[in-house]
Amino acid sequence: MDRLVRKIRIRQWGGIASNRMRLIGYHRQYKMRVCSECGRILRTYEGFNDPIGNYVRYIQDNPVVCFAHDYDVAITAYLKYKDKLKEAGLNLSDFASIVPFAVSTLEFMPQNADIVVDGPFAKPDEYFIVRQRAAYGDDSSADILA
Repeated sequence: MDRLVRKIRIRQWGGIASNRMRLIGYHRQYKMRVCSECGRILRTYEGFNDPIGNYVRYIQDNPVVCFAHDYDVAITAYLKYKDKLKEAGLNLSDFASIVPFAVSTLEFMPQNADIVVDGPFAKPDEYFIVRQRAAYGDDSSADILA
């Protein structure tokens, strides 16, 4: 299976230093892992006495960024229309795909077949974040580098 966390590098000819990009926010997705070959939901088992198992769940934070010189316009537009976006069932990544001055990693990163869950899991987010850091190291947040 592929890693849950990848370092993201944004490159453009002419050069963009990392201080030329600004983070608008993160769009958090709660996902359940699916086998890439057969499409079944993956489970973990506690041993022979556990015939049901637990779903393999994880949290994916997708950063939404813009150029530093567009940051004021981007954050003002997002805050102005945040309530209307929420009423329409849209999120920060949808906002980034609508406006030309912001981009989300969901737009240019290949997505796997994992199932996106509607809301948070029963356990707190910190439980899954700590577990992901233990499994994949301290790179649990996406880095944006030039």
